[in-house]
Amino acid sequence: MAASVSPFWNARGYHTEARRWLAAVLKTTVDLPPSSDRAKALIGAGGLAREQGDYTAAVSLFYQSLEIHRELENQKGVAEVQNNLAFVARELGEVVVAQSYQESSLELYRALNDRRGIAETLDNLGENARDQGHPDMAQSRFEESLAIFRELGSRTGIAMVLGDMSVLAVDRGDYSVARSLGEESLATYRELGHRYRIALALSRVGDVARDQGDYGAAKSLHIEGMQIKWELGDRNGVAYSLLALAGIEVRRSDFTRGARLWGAGELLQEEIGSRMPLNDRLNHERYVSIARESSGMGPAFDAAWAEGRSMTAEQAMAYAILRNGE
Repeated sequence: MAASVSPFWNARGYHTEARRWLAAVLKTTVDLPPSSDRAKALIGAGGLAREQGDYTAAVSLFYQSLEIHRELENQKGVAEVQNNLAFVARELGEVVVAQSYQESSLELYRALNDRRGIAETLDNLGENARDQGHPDMAQSRFEESLAIFRELGSRTGIAMVLGDMSVLAVDRGDYSVARSLGEESLATYRELGHRYRIALALSRVGDVARDQGDYGAAKSLHIEGMQIKWELGDRNGVAYSLLALAGIEVRRSDFTRGARLWGAGELLQEEIGSRMPLNDRLNHERYVSIARESSGMGPAFDAAWAEGRSMTAEQAMAYAILRNGE
């Protein structure tokens, strides 16, 4: 039962309650013989921990699940756990490790002719290729994944790939395509009621709106996404939103607010051990450097950054939401 209800909890956003319940179930069954149900429950608990930025707990749970699946010789289970370990590695900036897990999973899924597993892993490999600066490879992976999800009639899968393709479109400066793809993905997730993915899609569409100069819409989208992430306990997601909102303030030439929000987002990432993918990190560092120089603030820019680092996450969120009485 624990394994079967965790996807429901995940979609509806009951992460904290689900983790507490699954922990209790796993504790009471720890002395029972290894079983597929326990392995699935461990994956579910690990996925919830990952989405809340608790990477240490997530990795521990995934490895326990992996051990059981290997003992039971369940290759599909092994592939699923490896994909989840790849998610954590990618969010920690370990893209080579992530790719290794993903390629191993894809090999297993192809051997099993598991079409859904193949599609999910191809999408993950596409994200990783994009992180490493290989847009053509990423596009190819996404297109192959999308074709399979369309064949399967998976609305969640289709929305997932469209969202990832929107990020790739931003990279090449095709903002109208990026916004269209992102909004289609967001609309589907809203219809499905998947709060975690709604928050992710809001951030992506918000990024496109920012790059289009639609700062009001960008801020509204990121704030809505940030509030959902906070309710879900997704600290890594909140950190991303703070950094994104900082970028919006800088585009509006409010460098003090931008520096404070960058400082707050940076601190939160450090606290949970999260790192941007290399490509994103280099772009972020370059943009911050340009903003610091363009501001003409000198030491005051770094002082504002330090003020942001002194804020709690709650204080930073409140500061991000309120702007000149808005």
